[in-house]
Amino acid sequence: AFLDSTADRFAEMFFFAGLLVFFTAREPSVLYALLTFLTAGGSFLVSYARARSEGLGIPCGVGWMERPERMVLLLVAAFFGVGGMKVALWVLLPLVLWTTAQRIQHVQAETRTP
Repeated sequence: AFLDSTADRFAEMFFFAGLLVFFTAREPSVLYALLTFLTAGGSFLVSYARARSEGLGIPCGVGWMERPERMVLLLVAAFFGVGGMKVALWVLLPLVLWTTAQRIQHVQAETRTP
């Protein structure tokens, strides 16, 4: 399970790294390079929040954009080319930040003493 989760993070990292290279080298765009960076960071925060929560013994499968949903969105977007990827990044960034916030709120609620 540990190796599987770690390999998943590497796959996600390389996907975003490819987008970052594309948006800085092939189609120079500071905006989309920054958007890719922030989306990657938000995506990793979703996974990190779950891992930390589960490390505390709190199940944390909450949120809209877990890894399968993120990957499906990115793969569908890739089918539509550069324009699809740009749209996907704009959609994905707020959703990964929202999912992270949902997980933080969940852990806070679970650890709040009555």
